[in-house]
Amino acid sequence: ARALFENGCDLGAAAGCAQLGKLFSEMPEPQRDLATAAQLFIKACEGEDDLGCVSLGSLLATGTAVSKDVARAAELFTSRCDDD
Repeated sequence: ARALFENGCDLGAAAGCAQLGKLFSEMPEPQRDLATAAQLFIKACEGEDDLGCVSLGSLLATGTAVSKDVARAAELFTSRCDDD
């Protein structure tokens, strides 16, 4: 699955970036790489992927692998709800 998500992300598919980020964020230690996951979630969110934006929001809300920014997290959560 990782190779498919990487290929999709490399080709500009935001959903592929989001799924790859999720994979990196949910790997067992020591393979887990939250910094890489955060970068992938940023790319996915820039492509307007809901999972990418919500996942990035979660990291921002807690300051995990990114600088804590509760206001930006709330903005991401709200914007994804407003789009539906």
